[in-house]
Amino acid sequence: DLDSIMGSGKTRKAIEYMNSHPKQKWWYITPYLDETQRVAEACASINMKVPANGGEDGKGNIPKKYDLIDFIYSGENIVCTHSLFLQLKQEESILRSIKKHKYNLIVDEALDVIRDEEIYKDDIKSMHDSGVFSVGDTGIIKWLNESYGGAFSRIMKDTITGNVYLHGKDEALIWMLKSQIFSAFSSIYVLTYMFRGTGMRMYFDFFGMEYSLMHISDGLVKEGVADDPGIKARIMNR
Repeated sequence: DLDSIMGSGKTRKAIEYMNSHPKQKWWYITPYLDETQRVAEACASINMKVPANGGEDGKGNIPKKYDLIDFIYSGENIVCTHSLFLQLKQEESILRSIKKHKYNLIVDEALDVIRDEEIYKDDIKSMHDSGVFSVGDTGIIKWLNESYGGAFSRIMKDTITGNVYLHGKDEALIWMLKSQIFSAFSSIYVLTYMFRGTGMRMYFDFFGMEYSLMHISDGLVKEGVADDPGIKARIMNR
């Protein structure tokens, strides 16, 4: 994890690093759609691809996620949003392709890897009792009514990725990203600030994923956590 305050140059360092390692495969994800184009233009030398509706040329009727899958299979360097990354269904063929091409993942800002679906307990029980979904041995929800078009269509779409779990006896629906996606990458770099306080750090700890903390000081990447009091004192003077 590259743990440094906003404006310290984390994105710039990541772009420099990708451009200086053109033989490696890169996948950069960011919360912001506009940022995908900026990173792609800054990494023109390694030909980073941005998934588009209608396919790479923007024509036809291909959703972005299928354009993304095509890029994964063909081993392209990729930049996309967090949202699109989280829509990816973790099929074995996709995970194998990520491993085959030895992708390195750069995560700009910590991912929301776990969240509580916004739905009342009574609604969960009602849908469960009516057979809208079934529950597997591990608690994973499988949506059974494919013609469903009601108020919880968003949750139905979330279940397609196999990341929605039933907690307790119809107590809550929890969305949690499967850890296998991270295991498929050769390396992962997280660009954020105060990583130790994020849900992503807790998620890594829960699944036993090892990580080290780095920071940027005087334009250089260094081990450990930055001297926050010193940085904040300089900012206050401005």
